[in-house]
Amino acid sequence: MVSLAELRHAGVEITPGMDVEAQLGGGVRGSGLAPLDQVRLLLARPGPWPDSLDAVAATVSRRVWRSAFRDFENTAPDANTARAWDTALGLLLPGEQDSVLADWRYAGEVYREAVRRLSVVLAAEGTDPSTAARFAARLREGLGLPPPRNTWSE
Repeated sequence: MVSLAELRHAGVEITPGMDVEAQLGGGVRGSGLAPLDQVRLLLARPGPWPDSLDAVAATVSRRVWRSAFRDFENTAPDANTARAWDTALGLLLPGEQDSVLADWRYAGEVYREAVRRLSVVLAAEGTDPSTAARFAARLREGLGLPPPRNTWSE
């Protein structure tokens, strides 16, 4: 049995039928959920996941990021598009690019939109690097991410 609070936390849309089931039985049967909602529920729970679920989440996350890049590339076709996108990823998201793109926690719309917004600024000709860095810092703060580590001074 799964509580309505757990379902909401996982981003599962609560139907009137689920609401009634929870009121009558103290929760909702997890096996009665759609497959995508079952995965959402598993992803939102603490603790280790099965390796197969981890692999699926990483694959989905990479696909989401590839799609976001293609959308950006189609709206701003330029020689600097890929470079601006890669730079924005490095300035905004924590960790190495390959691992962060495979991390489903950073594949959400707010992260993709922040990368897109910074990429637009970076792709614009004549953008001052300090302006881009300040914008990246504001976006990171808005996303609740820590400032990047200064690896060159450590």
